[in-house]
Amino acid sequence: MTTRERMMACYRRETVDHPACAIYTRYLPRGEMERAVRDEGMGVIDYAPPVSMMAPPWHMLDGFLSEVKGANIRVEYRWEGHQRIERRLFETPKGTLYSDIQQDLGGVGSEHILKHYLQGPEDYEAMGYIAQNIRFRDNVPLVRARIQNMGQDGVVLGRLDRSPFQKLLIELSDPEQLFLDLYDDPEPIEALLGVMEARLLEAASMAMEGPMEVLWLPDNVTAEMTSPALFRKYCLPYYQKLTRMAHQAGKLILAHFDGKLTPLKDDIARAGFDGIESVSLPEMNGDMTLEEARAAFPGAAILPNFPANLSFEDDGRIAGWARALAEEAQGAPLMIQISEDLPPGQTGRVALALARALNGKEE
Repeated sequence: MTTRERMMACYRRETVDHPACAIYTRYLPRGEMERAVRDEGMGVIDYAPPVSMMAPPWHMLDGFLSEVKGANIRVEYRWEGHQRIERRLFETPKGTLYSDIQQDLGGVGSEHILKHYLQGPEDYEAMGYIAQNIRFRDNVPLVRARIQNMGQDGVVLGRLDRSPFQKLLIELSDPEQLFLDLYDDPEPIEALLGVMEARLLEAASMAMEGPMEVLWLPDNVTAEMTSPALFRKYCLPYYQKLTRMAHQAGKLILAHFDGKLTPLKDDIARAGFDGIESVSLPEMNGDMTLEEARAAFPGAAILPNFPANLSFEDDGRIAGWARALAEEAQGAPLMIQISEDLPPGQTGRVALALARALNGKEE
C-alpha cells in the first residue's frame, strides 16, 4: 500500500498492511529530517479550506479570509518584549471589533488569543452584522493544487469552519464572559448562533462540491468546557446536519475532539462522524483508552494523537509505546498522529521513532 492508501484505509476502517502514522503538515520539520521520516512511511496530513472561513477566521492563511460587505478589515502589529502582537480589526456599521493575537514561539501555526473579539453583549450586534454580510468564495483551485502536490505522500483534508458554539467558545468570545452571558441573558447569544449556523451550513453546502474525499471539523471539544447539556443543545443538532450533508455528498467527515470525551460519549456517537481525530489517550490526560473509544464510537475510526509528554523519552520507549498501542488495536486499522504541539526540537526524532516502530523496523 502507498502511504495515502494506508491512511485512507484507516479513515474508512478498512484492512491495512500495518498501522499507519501521520503528521500535520505544519508540524513536519523541513529538510533532512523531513526526508528521513517520510522515507520511513510517515504520512502527511494537510488541510485546505474548500470554502473561505466565516469571518473573523481563526488563522489569516491562504483561502481562510472572506470578504465582509460594508466592513473594513485591518491588521496592525506591535511588539511586547520580543513577542509580536497582531491586532485584527473589523470595522462595521454596528461597531468595531478587534482581537489581539500572539504567535507561538515555535513557528508552527499555533496562536494565543490575548483579547477576544467579543467581550460582552454590546459586541453581539456587530458580530451578527459580520456573519450576515460575509461573501464566501470557493477555493477549488487551491485544494486541487494541494491534492496534486501531495500525491501518494498523504491526504489533504477539506478544512471546515468550527461549529457555531465552538467557534464562539474558542475563537470569538472570552469563555468566562460567554458562560456568564448565557446564564444572564441567552437570547442575544442564541440569536447570533442562529445566524452563524445558517451561514456556516451555506458554506458547508458549497464545500460538498469540492474535490476532497475527507472533510475535517477542528472543533476541539472537551467536556471540561462544553458540558453534556451544552453539547446536546448547541453542538449535536449542527453536527447531525453537517454529517448528513457530507454523507449525501459521498464524503467522509472527521471531528478533531482532543479533550475529555467520556461524559459526552453517547451524544458524540449520535453525531454521525466517520472518525474521531486526535483523540487524547490517558497518557496525555485523556479519559478514554483506545479500546474504550472504539467501544464508545463503534461507527467511527479512532485516530489518536501522540502524547506530547512522551516526547522526552528515548527512542526505544517511544517505539515500545507505539507497538503496544498497535497490539491493543488487535488488527483493527490504526493511525497514530502527531496532531498536537510537541516540545520544541523533539518532533523530528519522535516522528522517526514512530515511523520505524510501526513499519516493523528496530530503532
